[in-house]
Amino acid sequence: MHMHHARARLAAVLLLVGSFALAPRALHAQLAPVSVSFENTGINEVLAFFADYAGRSIVSGVGVEGIVTAKIERQPWDVALRSILDAHGFIGRETASGIIVVEDPKSVVDAAVPLVTRVFRLNYSPAAELQPVVAGVLSKRGSVSVLPSMNALVVTDEPRVIEKVARLLGNP
Repeated sequence: MHMHHARARLAAVLLLVGSFALAPRALHAQLAPVSVSFENTGINEVLAFFADYAGRSIVSGVGVEGIVTAKIERQPWDVALRSILDAHGFIGRETASGIIVVEDPKSVVDAAVPLVTRVFRLNYSPAAELQPVVAGVLSKRGSVSVLPSMNALVVTDEPRVIEKVARLLGNP
């Protein structure tokens, strides 16, 4: 959908929800349930719709991009927003000041979490074949390399990711 068509559709949706789109910040219980349809609409336009509807500030972080196609019928706005975020692999968190920050978990870096390194010896699969599989679950800070002499993978990442890799490889 072209930007012009998306905005026209968004404007039509705003008309459907009436005065609630311009309501001041309120709890979702005070707003009428939202009924909205998005067709090939950019995620940031979808976030702008929910910000206007709920009278809230919503900020998208690095890596929050993509196209949304969804039809929501009579749902609280926060439930509808959470469903769209979940379907696209994004997380939403509310800051102490009430701003909703939408993030791509792959882009979130927590420098306070230490990195650890673990060697995974493999018995039945060549390490080189599993390297791309393991690379797909690592955080931005993580790395994986092959140790051919031991048929092993050397994985460096945050502890929670190392645990995930261990489960993936069946090597707790």
